[in-house]
Amino acid sequence: MPAQRKIAIVEELIESINRSTIVIGTGFTGLDVNTTTALRSALRSNSIEFRVVKNNLANIAAQETGNPQISELLSGSTALILGYSDPLEAAKLLNNYLQASRIPLVIHGAVLDGQVLGPSDVQALATIPPKPILVSQLTGQLLSLVTRLATTLNRPAQTLVSTTNAPLQSLVTVMNRHRLNQAPEGN
Repeated sequence: MPAQRKIAIVEELIESINRSTIVIGTGFTGLDVNTTTALRSALRSNSIEFRVVKNNLANIAAQETGNPQISELLSGSTALILGYSDPLEAAKLLNNYLQASRIPLVIHGAVLDGQVLGPSDVQALATIPPKPILVSQLTGQLLSLVTRLATTLNRPAQTLVSTTNAPLQSLVTVMNRHRLNQAPEGN
């Protein structure tokens, strides 16, 4: 019969995995307590949890939540980084912190929307621009397309107006010249 403590840990993991938008698996061998505490603190301030787990308990929690892919991240001494808001932000913050502090933290991969991502994919996530910038880029591209469509649709109407207006312009020009030639001299 499993110990009550292990059951409580699995239940906490299940709750955390269910709430998370991304789960990043890392190794933590070689990290001292102070480094681990600093990493936890930096991530926690952004709604990201760094949690050292026992692989067998994490595997049970992964199976219980319907996320068996998480088991692929469990290798050796494992810590899970659980992001609860924007998954890109979790990857960015982790990557930025690791670069700034030069911590030798090994990233095993991540699970995002049921897909297993490799370490290089987690790095790629960290380089994607934030959502507001992506939205503005997409809006700019759509606006460009709409402008070109409006120009293309307007071109036949402009051609028609120019074609039908040309004889009238010529007539006005001829009449103005004739009027100027007819004007009495001496004024």
